[in-house]
Amino acid sequence: MRKKRLIGTLFYALCCSLAFVLSGYTWMRYNLIIPFNLFTIFILIVSGVTDTFLLEGSIDIYRLSRMKVLGNWLVRSFSVFFIGSIGYQLITHTLFDFKSFMDQWLILFSIVGLIKIIVLSYSSRQLKFRRVHYDTILVGSGLKANTVFEELKNKLPSQGQNFIGSIGTGSIAELKWLGNEESLEPVLAEYNIDEVILALEQNQHDILIHILNRLRSVRRELMIRITPDSYDILMGRIKMDAVYGAALIELPKGKMKLWQSVLKRIVDIVIALVLLLILSPLLIYICIRTRISSPGPIVYSQQRIGRYGKTFNIYKFRSMYTNAESSGPQLSFEGDMRCTPWGFTMRKWRLDEIPQFINVMRGEMSIVGPRPEREYFIEQIKKVAPYYSRILTVRPGITSWGQVKYGYASDINQMVERLKFDLIYVENQSLSLDIKIILYTILVLFQGKGK
Repeated sequence: MRKKRLIGTLFYALCCSLAFVLSGYTWMRYNLIIPFNLFTIFILIVSGVTDTFLLEGSIDIYRLSRMKVLGNWLVRSFSVFFIGSIGYQLITHTLFDFKSFMDQWLILFSIVGLIKIIVLSYSSRQLKFRRVHYDTILVGSGLKANTVFEELKNKLPSQGQNFIGSIGTGSIAELKWLGNEESLEPVLAEYNIDEVILALEQNQHDILIHILNRLRSVRRELMIRITPDSYDILMGRIKMDAVYGAALIELPKGKMKLWQSVLKRIVDIVIALVLLLILSPLLIYICIRTRISSPGPIVYSQQRIGRYGKTFNIYKFRSMYTNAESSGPQLSFEGDMRCTPWGFTMRKWRLDEIPQFINVMRGEMSIVGPRPEREYFIEQIKKVAPYYSRILTVRPGITSWGQVKYGYASDINQMVERLKFDLIYVENQSLSLDIKIILYTILVLFQGKGK
């Protein structure tokens, strides 16, 4: 079924691209300024694909709202077309023709918008009549779970759920019982689940929070819905999903839009490359000072846990004497005598972390993201804060909100306090938030508040 949904999304992108081409052809027929040739056709197709996947973020068209898509297209097409027109006028040194601009924009908006609505209406019909569906499990075994299932099964128009079974202390109606709450992750993997509906009773607050933390840490795209009366124990925005059948709330994923994620990755690479080049004289100096400060390697690597629990080697300039952890893993602290005198200086200005830009170039880290930790300390953190796994759904970073707030955490309690800020970042990711964190980091660096 995922293959069928993918084909539907690719068909949507193709139709939108052809709509861009049709708009260009219409511009030519009305003798507007855009020439229609093979190069123009290529540019229009690329623009259509880029708009569909990056700007609109249409990864699965069966999850899209037609009215929201059309509203976003209205704003997006006008903004981008206006900026492009101004740029064209500046390059060609011609006056801005508002009438010509409006004519071209209305053609583009109308043709592409109409195609979007037609294709999305067809895909919505496919979903409502179960020609396309999402494999779903229901978590819960009480009255509420039974009520939700009864309201959703055989309901037309359908919301697209294809119930595989239930998870809980017992079975629900004719649903197959797949196990208790501890079986959640194996069931998700075995049945390749697309959607999870949580219908727990009011007295199951702790279980709901525990399950949500685990679901939010799953290493792939997963739709999570809960019943409205469960929402009062949660924080964040809500999105009412159903007009038909049971009312369910779709929990926000806390993810960047695709175009923001792509731009963030591009910016990461550019910043890392530029800084490594600009700082190359400083890097040579640091290497020399580190070499003469004490015996041992200039750069050392240490295994850390990255996105989705994948291990990688983080790189740093050595700031401690060799065999600093001969008695086992230890956190650094203010006045840590394991640090060399030069190491204290590097850590104060965070010069020891410059080699991590190599990790950024390799895609193991980002400029902004939760700090990666060692597995030894992660296991200790989880005993106090079992929701830690949530931050493993994003790339770790050189700096983060928690990092500029606490710097190097000296104990588990500080690591948990820092984690709270990192969790807020994960749930509210945006390019603007990244910029704020980077600016705050620069301020901290100039103040020499590292330790």
